Amino acid sequence: MKFDIVASLKEFFFDIIGFFVPGFIAIIIIEKMFGVSTGFLSEVYIMIIMSYVIGYVIHSFTLLKDNWFNTLSKKLPISSVDTVLDDLSSKDNYKLVSKIIEEETKEDDQKLSHFKSFRNYAMSVVPEADKKVYIFMFRAEVFNQLHTIVLISLVIGIVFNLSSYCIEFFNDYFVNWAILIVFFILAFTLRIGWKRFYAISMNIPFSIYLSKTKTKGNES
Repeated sequence: MKFDIVASLKEFFFDIIGFFVPGFIAIIIIEKMFGVSTGFLSEVYIMIIMSYVIGYVIHSFTLLKDNWFNTLSKKLPISSVDTVLDDLSSKDNYKLVSKIIEEETKEDDQKLSHFKSFRNYAMSVVPEADKKVYIFMFRAEVFNQLHTIVLISLVIGIVFNLSSYCIEFFNDYFVNWAILIVFFILAFTLRIGWKRFYAISMNIPFSIYLSKTKTKGNES
C-alpha cells in the first residue's frame, strides 16, 4: 500500500511539472511579456485549470514541432528525434547489443530491423530499466515543452517587433530585440538539453541489457 501511495505522489508530481508548469509559464509570458490581459491569474482555481489546459495545448504543439523537425532535419543540420536515433544507431554499444539480440531471436518468425524494435526487445528483457528510462524521458520532455514555448514566443515577438500594426510588448524597441536574442539563445540551449536526455533515455535499455549479458557470461 505504501508503494502505491509513493508511486501515485510521484506520478502526480510529474504531471504537475509536465503540464501545469509549462502552461503557467506560457500564461506569464502572455500576460507580462506581450501585455495581453487574460484574467487567468485573477483566481487561483482559474489559473490552475487554465495552466493545465494550456499545458496540454503546448504538448500538442510539441508533437507537431517534432514532426516538422524530423522533416526539416533531412535537409537542414538540426536536432530531431530521427537524427538522435541515427546517431545512436552508429554507436558501438548499439551495434554490439543488436548483434546479440539478433542471435537470440534468429529462430523467431518476426525479425527485428530498426532501432526502436531492438530497444523494445531489450526493455522486455531488462524491465528494471523502465524507471530510469521514464525519469530521463520525462526530463527530455520538460526541455522539449519549454523549447516549444520559447520558439512560439520568439516567433510572435519577432512579428510584434517587425510589424507597425502590432502593439509593442515593451516600450523600448532595443529592449525588445535584446529579449528576443535571449530567447534565441534559450531555444538553442534547451534543444541541447532535450537531445542529451532523450539520447540517454533511448540508450539506457541497451546499456543495462549489455551489462546483464556480460554478468550472465561471467557466471557461466
